[in-house]
Amino acid sequence: MVADLTLSIRFPVNALDADDDETGMAWQQAVETLEGFRDLSNGWDGNGADPPVQEIISAAVTWLKQMPLLDHRAIPPTQIVPGSLGEVLFVWQSESQFIEAEIEHPEVVEWMVKVGDAEPEFCSTPVGRAVVLASEEMSAVSG
Repeated sequence: MVADLTLSIRFPVNALDADDDETGMAWQQAVETLEGFRDLSNGWDGNGADPPVQEIISAAVTWLKQMPLLDHRAIPPTQIVPGSLGEVLFVWQSESQFIEAEIEHPEVVEWMVKVGDAEPEFCSTPVGRAVVLASEEMSAVSG
């Protein structure tokens, strides 16, 4: 189901049946969340976590901004968080699916896809390859 450079799965997310204004605001909030990571300092989590480096944040912002431009059906992540080792994590979650994209290096997105009770699947895509997550499917689109 998941292959390097090509991702394709069903992704039913009910909360994303919102109108264009709400979806546009969600994308803007996602970018603002990422930009806010620039202000994190060492130990931001109280346990010595490293903040994401500027290169990773910039790559993540660029990658995220591509999605709604490539497909109007694209859906923003349900969660964006800094990791404790300086990475940035994106999560798309529904009742039956969990998708995580991790940018630990400015050139690569590492994916974990879990559907229902199936074992999680893993792959990677270049940050330069835009990935569109739509309510009907998730597909990698050459960017």
